[in-house]
Amino acid sequence: MRSSVNVLVCVLVLVAATVDASGEDNLEEVSAKLSNPVSDLWAINMQFGINFSDGDLNRGAAEVGGFFQMQPALPIPLYKDGERTWRMILRPTIPVRIGAPVPEGFNDFDHETGLSDMLLPFLFAPSLDHWILGAGPGFLLPTSTEDAFGRRQWGIGPAVVAGYKTKKFSAIVFPNYIWGFADRGDQNDTPDASFLTLQYAFTWNLPNAWQIGINNTAGYDHQASSGNQWNVPIGPFVSKTVRFGHMPVKFQLSAEYSVVSQDDFGQRGQVKFNITPVIPGLIQDPIFGSR
Repeated sequence: MRSSVNVLVCVLVLVAATVDASGEDNLEEVSAKLSNPVSDLWAINMQFGINFSDGDLNRGAAEVGGFFQMQPALPIPLYKDGERTWRMILRPTIPVRIGAPVPEGFNDFDHETGLSDMLLPFLFAPSLDHWILGAGPGFLLPTSTEDAFGRRQWGIGPAVVAGYKTKKFSAIVFPNYIWGFADRGDQNDTPDASFLTLQYAFTWNLPNAWQIGINNTAGYDHQASSGNQWNVPIGPFVSKTVRFGHMPVKFQLSAEYSVVSQDDFGQRGQVKFNITPVIPGLIQDPIFGSR
């Protein structure tokens, strides 16, 4: 699995590096757009990280595991009305866990590697001057290769993004709630999924395509026991957008600490490194025309 992930990342970077995706946007504009979940840029966000987990089931130092996550941003123009364009934005999240600690008992952990469940939100959004607004359905795809990495269920629920942007900053909240409705066909006696992912971000745009801010994702699991339902991280990031040939690429480094975490065992901290190349949009003209 590790070698497959490495090959996939190398292929994506090489493909992106061979094309001209810069257009007329300068790097500061590109950097700001990449902080907007419903912008018109096509991009592939690749995140590499180390996760530190701890809790009552663990004794001594925190358990350490790695992860890789790929999240393409694929905005498809639907209809243009004057200066305003309506888009459908696909933002699939493809997570891979690498050597992740899985509790087998008190102070007893196995470390497993594999694919987790995928999330696939569809956001329908208008282009607006300052407001960031979008909504649509989100889907849970039971793609996990290890029982501990997924829920073995299909799920659906609402996804909403709301925020505000200026030339200097942007602020967003992006909740996605999922209810499980059917298992994937293997043995599954767990309750139907009912969980929330909540991204919250504030980005301050600096000169020369630098940015600072926060960009964290909280989680809530309604089916978990008391004291194990919430994980709420907070922490800063710094990013820089540069150009390789004609291709803008955003690099971001962040660290976070969970101010609320699971009592038994859960994430306490993370260090993350993101690489986001901008790629050419495969669909340029509105599907349903314009007026």
